[in-house]
Amino acid sequence: MLNGRKKARLDLDKGVDIDRISWIEAEVTIDGVKRNAKGKVKVFYQDQPVLCKNCQVSHVGKCPEKIKEEELLKVYEEERANNTKTMIIMDSQGRCMNEHALNAKTHVASGAKIGHIGNVMQYTDLDDFDNIILNVGLNNINAHPDTKHEDWIKQVKCEVTHLASQVNKCASEDKEVRIFEIADCPMSQMTQNSKSQRLSINEELKGMVDKINEKVGKNNVKMIKHGTDDLTEEEAFSDGKHFSPVRTAKLVEQMENSLNPGTKLIVKDRPKNVLLTTSKFYSQVYSTYRFGCGECTRLGHSHDICQVFKSSANSKGVKRAASLGTSPEAKKIS
Repeated sequence: MLNGRKKARLDLDKGVDIDRISWIEAEVTIDGVKRNAKGKVKVFYQDQPVLCKNCQVSHVGKCPEKIKEEELLKVYEEERANNTKTMIIMDSQGRCMNEHALNAKTHVASGAKIGHIGNVMQYTDLDDFDNIILNVGLNNINAHPDTKHEDWIKQVKCEVTHLASQVNKCASEDKEVRIFEIADCPMSQMTQNSKSQRLSINEELKGMVDKINEKVGKNNVKMIKHGTDDLTEEEAFSDGKHFSPVRTAKLVEQMENSLNPGTKLIVKDRPKNVLLTTSKFYSQVYSTYRFGCGECTRLGHSHDICQVFKSSANSKGVKRAASLGTSPEAKKIS
């Protein structure tokens, strides 16, 4: 006890276990007034039976049902890994996906621009994959009014060229590549400038796809429009740029439909506790590092020595328009 004067006796020879949580009650005198005080006591000892929250039965050690479930998941994961032939590379719009529900591996890079996605492809072994799915471009939108369109579009073209080299390599190896255009999320519709930039990026990506197909002589690279559905903006987006789990589930279904017939992206017979999406961000995807400079996306330097950054509005102490549209600058723009 706190004052060191109280004693408690525990009889351990009665053949009865002690509950993990017990309540004790004592009569105490506070300021000359006798009162009943009640407190919670936690008791821990080896081989103590505990009421399991999973199966609602008291037992010693790890839950047998949990052990059984983990064994089933282990077998399921091994089988899923053997069937994985698709690589999904996305920016943070893929943060609610659950890789364990897919015959795919995921690389989700928060804040990634087009050039960053190209960098991820460059440093990822794609030999064992038949399908590559990309979601790119949203983070290239810069709605700040001081942004010079000529400099901005030049940078976008540079990043698209870098991405094209990686996509062209995949197409030449007979891989199916699907590139999702920028969705019309609230952030991309925030200003007239952001609207036009979204269209410009989608046009650059579409032009890249056409050139690669013509060069390779095949049609295995395709541009995919985000599907329209009956979800409201509040249901489809958790904020100004990120898909909600509900909208993410629809996106995954669209990914599967965009691939060649017979290609199964979603595991149909997965365990009941393996859901298609999760509300705990980045918990069920591989959260990869955003390789390259945050401004120009090139490797080997940072903002401090980036010439693109020094010539931009950002270098003058003006923050890039917030993705969520909540900063004072973004509110003023909108």
